[in-house]
Amino acid sequence: MSELLQLPHASDMERSILSSMMQDDAETYLDRAGDQGITPESFYLPAHKLLYRVLQTIRADRKPVEPMEIAHRLREQDKLDSIGGPSELMVIRGFSPTPAYFDHHLGVVKGKHVQRMAISALSDALGELYTAGTGDVERILSDATQGILGALNGLDAETGDFSVKQLMRAFVERAIRASEGNNTEIIPLPWHNLNNMLGGGLGIGEITVVAGRPSKGKTAFGLQVCIRAAQDNLPSHFLSIESHENKIGNRIAAVHGAGDVADLSKGNITKGHLETIQRAVKRASDLPMRVRKFNAPTAHKIAAAIRKSVRDHGTKLFVIDYLQIIQAADSSEARDMRLRLNNALATICPLASELGVSLVILAQLSREAEGKNAVDLHMGMLKETSKIEEDADCIMLIGDAHDHEGYSEDDEPRVVNVPKNRDGPTSFARLQFHGPTTTFH
Repeated sequence: MSELLQLPHASDMERSILSSMMQDDAETYLDRAGDQGITPESFYLPAHKLLYRVLQTIRADRKPVEPMEIAHRLREQDKLDSIGGPSELMVIRGFSPTPAYFDHHLGVVKGKHVQRMAISALSDALGELYTAGTGDVERILSDATQGILGALNGLDAETGDFSVKQLMRAFVERAIRASEGNNTEIIPLPWHNLNNMLGGGLGIGEITVVAGRPSKGKTAFGLQVCIRAAQDNLPSHFLSIESHENKIGNRIAAVHGAGDVADLSKGNITKGHLETIQRAVKRASDLPMRVRKFNAPTAHKIAAAIRKSVRDHGTKLFVIDYLQIIQAADSSEARDMRLRLNNALATICPLASELGVSLVILAQLSREAEGKNAVDLHMGMLKETSKIEEDADCIMLIGDAHDHEGYSEDDEPRVVNVPKNRDGPTSFARLQFHGPTTTFH
């Protein structure tokens, strides 16, 4: 490979780092490198990778990090010649007369490693894209994105390591915002009894799963959550896999008082009714809310849409309708529904924390839940996946109230069973479902 095509590296700074690790107080510099996330792969030259790996082993064994021990370990592995023999070992040891620039050199070596990781992720993607089928493009681009994000995370191995003082300062700032009525950590729901149970509403960076059997109101519930967030001037996005965009539009209009969903859907509208519709449309039109209709999306396509929405619109809440109809990304997922759903969750759920958004994932309960009241529903009924129990911060199961018999079809009592609530109690909340407008109260 020509010099121009060599991958980014800083071989002299690699030698400088290794030199500091082989002199007095070698253990301190090895520990500092480890704290910064330096691994053998952080080095470009194979000899430097090998030497650093041996130095790590000596440190782990609590042996003195000195030339004779290093040479002995390399001979045992028949690798001493691989780094240039005993003479090269001594050259590296004396390469840096002072460790004063250790941290600076460490940062440069880390940066070059990140560059190589990013180049590798992009190169792999380009190689695959030349021969990829249409259905593979989203997966390839998503994998490349994850590879680049992994490289960026490697720039600062200490991200996420905070002193208590830093945590308390951030806590006070959040408390002040909340006391001023500007709590940016919570997205309130439309229903006070659920908000009380959840500590005010949905959390930013959290995952909420709302599940039920067909016709129990999952879509209506999720749509109302989206609308309420938008009414509070928080950009929201309803990602629909199941329902046509016109049906979603009818429901949004109905929530704002346009009339019954059935009449709106079938065009049973009189001229007198138009004034009511126009008032409802005026109330709804300026909401910072979007609706995305997917046709057979994979989890990678949904993840890409979420990233784009955050980037373009500053979206804070996403509702995905619904989990079980996300499509397979490859033949193995097509054969195994559990694998498909678990992989979908593994692709989508990390975005909540990474992007600082709240994710509401609608899901279907298994047939075991059919005919059962809400109090008898449990997380084991979540269809074809147990990973939801691990990933979700909050799980809500929608079902009938025990006293639902005898009520009209227009107003049916429903109960939201909350069997998992990471930061609060698990309990039940009673709601009333109004069928004509498909809204909960």
